[in-house]
Amino acid sequence: MGIKRTVFFLRKWLLRMAISFMLGFSNAINQDTKSIDDTSFKIEETTKK
Repeated sequence: MGIKRTVFFLRKWLLRMAISFMLGFSNAINQDTKSIDDTSFKIEETTKK
């Protein structure tokens, strides 16, 4: 019984860590794409004038 409970909690915490890592990684990618989008938008604005 103790091993099953330990495996259950270990699995739960590993899933939580994996999800938080994925969310952090996607946030970093999102920040990179935002900065890329901002620079291209600024370039487009200056070329229109």
